[in-house]
Amino acid sequence: MRRFLCMVLIAACMPLAARAQLLHVGLRGGVNISDVSVERFALADAVVSSGRIKAGYQFAFMARTNLTRHLHLQAEIEYACGVNAYRIDRMTSARSISIQSRRLNLPLELGVQLGAARLFAGASFVIGDWTGNSDASRLGVDYDMPDVAIVGGASVHFSNMFVEARLRSATGSRHALFRIGDAVRSMSIRRNMLWSLSFGIFF
Repeated sequence: MRRFLCMVLIAACMPLAARAQLLHVGLRGGVNISDVSVERFALADAVVSSGRIKAGYQFAFMARTNLTRHLHLQAEIEYACGVNAYRIDRMTSARSISIQSRRLNLPLELGVQLGAARLFAGASFVIGDWTGNSDASRLGVDYDMPDVAIVGGASVHFSNMFVEARLRSATGSRHALFRIGDAVRSMSIRRNMLWSLSFGIFF
């Protein structure tokens, strides 16, 4: 709740600060690739394993303030939808299931601008998360994901536009509950990363 109130306060102050030329505001959006990996395991009458990589998407509202000539602080309100694919093998059939992991994030980043290039790193706080399933009757997944992730990346700027690549990596050891019918099994998440490529503009 405190993170949500903080986000609302930041969003309310952004237009006023921008008018006072304290902040530069912008938008970005693009595609992402989710890498949430588990070991191959047996559940009920099937064997579950990680499936083929599938693309998701994200978009964000950004606000940046310059601390020095080259150093700046950037806050974002980001909505990201990552797609995790799993393969279910039975004796006579194989099926792919897509799990959509939707998150509302608040990334806070410290960046260095060197000419047209920008390097940045920081923390991304999860404000809310939702899970969607292409076929919940065949496989259900409940993720136990951390509320904070590490984020970092680089971008190239062309005037007020830019192209950005970033990586978000979860911290700590986490698990997920997999369900097929009445059978449930908890599995450790070996990797939890989100790679993204975005295009954006500052106004």
